[in-house]
Amino acid sequence: MEKSEYHKKYYEKNKDKLNKSGRERYQKNKEEINQKIRDRRKTDPEFKRRDNEHSRMYRAKNIEELKGKNKKYYDENKEIILPKNRERYHKNKEKYNVRKKEYHEKRRLTRREEVYLHYGNGKIECACCGESNIEFMNLHHKNHDGNEYKEKFGRVNLIDWAIRFNFPSIFELLCSNCNIGKEKSLEKICPHKWSVC
Repeated sequence: MEKSEYHKKYYEKNKDKLNKSGRERYQKNKEEINQKIRDRRKTDPEFKRRDNEHSRMYRAKNIEELKGKNKKYYDENKEIILPKNRERYHKNKEKYNVRKKEYHEKRRLTRREEVYLHYGNGKIECACCGESNIEFMNLHHKNHDGNEYKEKFGRVNLIDWAIRFNFPSIFELLCSNCNIGKEKSLEKICPHKWSVC
């Protein structure tokens, strides 16, 4: 019998005993073991890659169990965790704020693109003149009832509002020129179409 085959059979036969002794050894030497892993991750890129892959697979497989454990641990240790988090935040405030700003900017642009693609039927393009520069695009209330929505919901970000209410069909995608032109026109017709009417 090959060595690896023997080890597999031995492990299957003594699984509980080996896992228990492994857990006990880990608890006894936790700091030392974790430090060794951290040191090796710094010097061995292949080990780091495999360790990350293993962690991702484990989290994906046991996500609900881990969520429950994390919530329970947080609830039981809130008094210790919160001051540590505050201390860490104030110590690295600038770094966190830069990261937070980058995240929110990326999220804002992604959400904007998602909404514009939806209302542009898969294209980011003005429904009136065909302008395609995303920086010129606006959501326009098709029925010219934007003020009613302002009274009902207050001043809100239309991108977030559209996503929250599952893309209602009250909007169309227009460029700034067509949007303002329609609103300023008494007939609510874009100046591009005056000659057609």
